[in-house]
Amino acid sequence: MKTCKYLLFITILISSCNIEKKDSLEYKIRGHDFKYWILVHDEPMVVQNQMFDDNPMLFLYFDKSKKFYRGYKNSLKDKFVIDDYQNTDMVVGNDWLLTKDSIITMNGAGYKIKEITNDMMLLYDQSNNRYSLYVIAPTDLIPKEFYRLQSRN
Repeated sequence: MKTCKYLLFITILISSCNIEKKDSLEYKIRGHDFKYWILVHDEPMVVQNQMFDDNPMLFLYFDKSKKFYRGYKNSLKDKFVIDDYQNTDMVVGNDWLLTKDSIITMNGAGYKIKEITNDMMLLYDQSNNRYSLYVIAPTDLIPKEFYRLQSRN
């Protein structure tokens, strides 16, 4: 009987180790499987070139296999472009990494996570001295091109 209780205790202990912590920083960034974020504000504001859309929508995609993609929706051309560094001569990959419990590295560039909840993320880019506020992208705003990313991984 004592052995049975001991085995039951060990089984519960091992199974609880595999349970994902929903309050962890990594989970907040990428959700259960993936998460889409949309940029709502940069401070200081980025000066836009007049040849391009003055109000592009910037999307970020993170998934649990540590894949990261950035996409821009240009409302002037009604076109969506995904930055896919895997098919270029650039040395960076489409990966993200969490270090020092508050630094997220995306394609080699590090950003300090100043604040994060399940639906809001405030990042600080020390190299450009810029804060960027992201919120969860509403489903109806996520371009269909981004949904194809899920099938790649």
